[in-house]
Amino acid sequence: MTESAVTTPENLPSTTVDFFRSNGFVKVPQVISSGEVDTYREAVIEFQEQKLGGSEEVRGGKVFHQFVNVWRENERLKPLTLHPNVGRIAEKLTGGPLRLWHDHILTKPPHNEAPTEFHQDQPYWPHENSPNP
Repeated sequence: MTESAVTTPENLPSTTVDFFRSNGFVKVPQVISSGEVDTYREAVIEFQEQKLGGSEEVRGGKVFHQFVNVWRENERLKPLTLHPNVGRIAEKLTGGPLRLWHDHILTKPPHNEAPTEFHQDQPYWPHENSPNP
């Protein structure tokens, strides 16, 4: 299996930046390598098992499991939260400097067919005087 080239700010297409600035979202492929994806996936599974154990909650008691500020307590996941390519691409998309609010891991238990509801975070996390409303 050959690994695709990682997307960087230097090879991020201008059409991707334009789409983000017009629509407020965009899918950017390969921001981290396939090897990193495998490493972080394993670390998230291990972290979740440590937090929740083998409880019913892990197997399907909730639509999502949510973990915030994992980088502060898990050394294996800290490099993902602080990954320089993730931050640099985000800054390229927005056109300005950014700061980390928090990391946020959401997992959905297997075989949970509950729909994921659309939601908007702005009312919950308002940023007064933000240049990016």
